[in-house]
Amino acid sequence: MQFLKAANFTKLWYNGGNWIAFIVMWFIFSALMYAAEHSGADARLEEEEMNKQDVEMVTRLISGQRELLANDSELAGQMDRLLGIMETNPMMPELFGKLNLEMALVKHDMVSVILGLFRDEFIRIKAELETEDIEGKKLSEELINYFSDNKTVRAFSLAGEAQVAEYLETVSEQHHEDHEEGWDYGHAVHFTSTVFMNTGYGWRTPMTTGGKMLTIFIIIIQAPFYLHCLATLAAKINRKLDGIFNYTEFIDDEDLSEGKSRRKTDAPQTLKGCLVLGALLLLLTSVSAVFHFATDVINFGSFGDVLYFEFVRLSAVGFGDILPADEMTLAGTIIKNLLINIPSQITLFTIFIRVLPLLS
Repeated sequence: MQFLKAANFTKLWYNGGNWIAFIVMWFIFSALMYAAEHSGADARLEEEEMNKQDVEMVTRLISGQRELLANDSELAGQMDRLLGIMETNPMMPELFGKLNLEMALVKHDMVSVILGLFRDEFIRIKAELETEDIEGKKLSEELINYFSDNKTVRAFSLAGEAQVAEYLETVSEQHHEDHEEGWDYGHAVHFTSTVFMNTGYGWRTPMTTGGKMLTIFIIIIQAPFYLHCLATLAAKINRKLDGIFNYTEFIDDEDLSEGKSRRKTDAPQTLKGCLVLGALLLLLTSVSAVFHFATDVINFGSFGDVLYFEFVRLSAVGFGDILPADEMTLAGTIIKNLLINIPSQITLFTIFIRVLPLLS
């Protein structure tokens, strides 16, 4: 105990040591999460989970179709038969994952059916054209003959098969690169930051039992510690602003005459501090918004998307429908959190603490 007093750890804790401890905890928890999720087992678990979700989606679709057949017991029974197979057999997700519907569609009669639709439409168009529209009828006849030719079906089938095969190979390679070894350390750092800042984008979630248990521990330990850091720093910032604007609380004389002592706040001085903080928050948000709009056209199609994302991020809602590319790397995650996300939340929390007395 004497050692703690001599080292003056209490003073260090409230003068920045809490944030140092918090950041150290952040990277330690990230390393533990990386260790828990950095495995081939994560890839298998994620693929199994995706297959289960696909089966559940198809099951819901079939259930909806079955309701439409409620008046026909025989056909409804056929739907019930398939639902029973899908819902009761634990092997269904594994078998479903082996389906290759894309290739099946182009290998069989689907191309012929699609081209037949074009042919039938041009037959209809030709019949509806005016008799004197010779050019239109001639063009329609030419297209009808083209889509009726077996060589056309073969050409589209072979081309489609090659294109689908190339697409599936690309998807498979990308999936292998992304999930061969589970999470990398950048993924763990980003995930941990979304937990303690309460954004929870859902871009990555733990698949292993160890990762899930560690997430619970992070929520219990690090999230409250982050709120403590926000509160202590917000109090310090507000005291500094009070000193700049010569802000002091004063006692209401009317309440004092009645034997009460109620402290009141100086609203104009409080609002001056809020304007300063609001300007800082606007600056941080603007820098982030302009950067995203200029560098990430894939995720942000318009400036409206950027403003939507920034507001959702700042409010700690984090829908996860948009995730900037700069948060998908280790350096980007650390820099973005230390320079934008955490300072923005500190500023917003400081404003909240500052205006809270005015609401009482």
